[in-house]
This record gives sequence, structure tokens and C-alpha cells, in this order.
Amino acid sequence: GGGIAIATAFTCVGILDGFIGTKSSYQEFYSIAPSFLILLVTGLIDDRFGLRPKPKLLLQSIAVAILWLMGDRIDLFMGWKLPDLFSFILTWIWGIAILNAFNLIDGLDGLAAGTSAIASLCIAYVAYIHGMYLASGAMLALAGGALGFLPYNFYPAKIFMGDGGSLYLGFMLST
Repeated sequence: GGGIAIATAFTCVGILDGFIGTKSSYQEFYSIAPSFLILLVTGLIDDRFGLRPKPKLLLQSIAVAILWLMGDRIDLFMGWKLPDLFSFILTWIWGIAILNAFNLIDGLDGLAAGTSAIASLCIAYVAYIHGMYLASGAMLALAGGALGFLPYNFYPAKIFMGDGGSLYLGFMLST
């Protein structure tokens, strides 16, 4: 259930920013929303009923493909513009790798939430010093959700993130 809390906190900030922010921040949030909702639901289904690896990978791949279609992709490699096929493959590998990395480290109390909080704060700082304020704000919101969850997830854990939360955090950090 902790994944729902983290996703809700981030989504509320994104929706609020859509109302008071710029048009570009509204578009950026809603370009990633279908993918993170697919991953959140996939994780929740996996937590409740257990998904086999192939359907889970298929749903993760669909989420990353939607992200790529919405324009959030890896287009450049060492200064070269990538053809669409290579852009898709590289984006897919990156997205699936980070998603599953966070899913794997979710086995210990506080590890996935703590790692994602540290990573999102670092990304927020780098984005801020480079003038990417929208990305910085998104990462601060993600860090806030993870840090709010963290005290309840230390040993002995009172609540667990589950696959819904770990897939969600991994996706947001990979994006």
C-alpha cells in the first residue's frame, strides 16, 4: 500500500502544478501519466495476485513504449542524433533496467525508498543548477513522497511499498 501513497503524493503535486503552473509543465506531467499509471496498476496487481514474469515485462514494455511515443526518449548518443529504431531500443533498455533495478532492491526495509529519495534529490539539484526547474520540481516532489514513506518502512516496517511503489519510483527516476 505504500506505493499508492507515494504515487498519490506525486500525482497531487503534478495535478496542482497543472492548475497553477505553465502550459508546458501541464503537458509534461500528462505525457508521462499514462505510463506511470500502467506501471502502478501492474505493480498493484502483482502485489495482490502475483504476475508471471512475461506478462509483467509486457506491461512494462507497453509503458515504456507509450513514454517513447509521447516524446520522452533518448534521442542523442555521444552527440549523434539516433534513428528512431535505435532511439526506441535504447529508451526501452534504459526504462526496463531502471524499473527492475528498483523492483529488485525493494526487498530490504527502507532501501528502495531511501535510494530513490537520494537519487531524486541529486537529480533535482543537477536539474536546478542547469535551469531545468520543471524537472527539479518533479524530483523534489518524488523525494518528498519517498521521504514521507520512509519512516514507516524502516525496521520493523509498518508498511511496505510493494511492486506498485518500486515500479513507480523506478519509472519516475528513469524518466
